[in-house]
Amino acid sequence: MILENNSGKQYLDSIRDGSFKLGLEIGAPLDSHLRYKQGTFNVMAGHANVGKTKFILLLSLFSCKAW
Repeated sequence: MILENNSGKQYLDSIRDGSFKLGLEIGAPLDSHLRYKQGTFNVMAGHANVGKTKFILLLSLFSCKAW
């Protein structure tokens, strides 16, 4: 990512003053670590048989509007 002059400072200032827009919550304790933002691409990677599919299915279940 190539930044223009002072764009990094503007980004940090937005976090400090609270104007930085956070991603969508899923309504679980995991929200403090993982948020979804529209237009982003998330990849889940890991070794075989560690629970990647179960974790992604759980996140999908949490993000369901029926809850």
